[in-house]
Order: sequence, then structure tokens, then C-alpha cells
Amino acid sequence: MIKGIDISTFQEGLDYHALKESGIDFAIIRCGYGKDAGQKDEMFEEHYKGCKEAGIKVGVFHYSYCTSLENAEKEAEACLECIGGKELDLPVFYDIEEKRIIENCDPTEISLKFAERIRQAGYQVGVYASLNWFDNYFNVGMLIDNNIKIWLAQWNDKITANFPVDIWQYTNKYNGMDGDYLVNESILIKEVKQNENIYEL
Repeated sequence: MIKGIDISTFQEGLDYHALKESGIDFAIIRCGYGKDAGQKDEMFEEHYKGCKEAGIKVGVFHYSYCTSLENAEKEAEACLECIGGKELDLPVFYDIEEKRIIENCDPTEISLKFAERIRQAGYQVGVYASLNWFDNYFNVGMLIDNNIKIWLAQWNDKITANFPVDIWQYTNKYNGMDGDYLVNESILIKEVKQNENIYEL
């Protein structure tokens, strides 16, 4: 198991080297949200630079408000503009949790559309959602068949999903070092799908 965190504008003043020393190997940083690149996360550049300098591997996530396939493509474009061509060690994750999404479109379809554009830019892609969403609103098999990584949010002491998981978010608080960091801790599951390593970190 490899431990990581996800961070955004809500986490300021992080000591990245201390996080690394406490056992954090990767961070998934929010780059932005919605279909407007002007909604770039205010802490993205600082978090990216700090993690890279500390030797923490980096992925990103883009928070979705998508209501149509057209908007999914626009969100992908906004995401790429926020990333600005930076080198990533982990995928670009599409963060899907807003109720308006399931009220207006199919989460699987918009994820595939988002993934198509992100891959054109040379990045791996994944989807972040809760177990409830994956079970009830997604065709998880279709995501996996299209090589979309699964980042599962299930705050529990074990995974109960009946599908392969690449990253498991199991808590909303990281207490691995002095201080109270309001960040989410995730585990990168290295050995899934016939014990093949998903990421070399």
C-alpha cells in the first residue's frame, strides 16, 4: 500500500517535506472546477511546486458541475488549461459528486467524453466518486474496459466494492504528523487486476 492525500485551495501552509517524511508518497491536487478555466484552484501552482520539490508524486482532479456531453468536453478543456501542460505522475481524475449531474446526464457518458479529451493531451485519466455513485449511477465495467482508473471514496476500514479499485479514499482527515491537516488520505492499491502494478511510484 502507498499512502497519499488530496489537497486543494482549502489547505494552505502545508509543509510538503514534512508530509513526505510522514509517509505521504503521492498527492492528488485539485486543478480547477467547472467549464471555465478562470475557476482554477488558487493553490494549484503552490501545491504542485511544493509536492514536486519534496519528492511527492502528483496527480490532479477536476471537480465537475457537468450537465451535458458538451459541458463534459468544456470541462476537459478547462482542466487542461488549468494544468498548463505540467508533468503528472498519476492520472487526471474527474470528480463526480454533484446531484445536478445525475439529474441531467449519464455519469458514464460524460466520463468517457472527458477521458477522450484528456487522453488527447497525453495524460492518464480516472474517475472519483463514492461507492453509492459507482454502484447506482455508473457503468463501472465500461469505465474499466476503457482503461479509466477508479478512485473510490468509501470512508470505511475496508473496501466493499465488487469491482477493482485503483485508489481508495478511506478517511477525510490525515493525522500522520504533528498538526491537524484537513486533507483526505487515500491509499493507492498497487496490486489489483491479477497482481499487476498499476503505478510505478
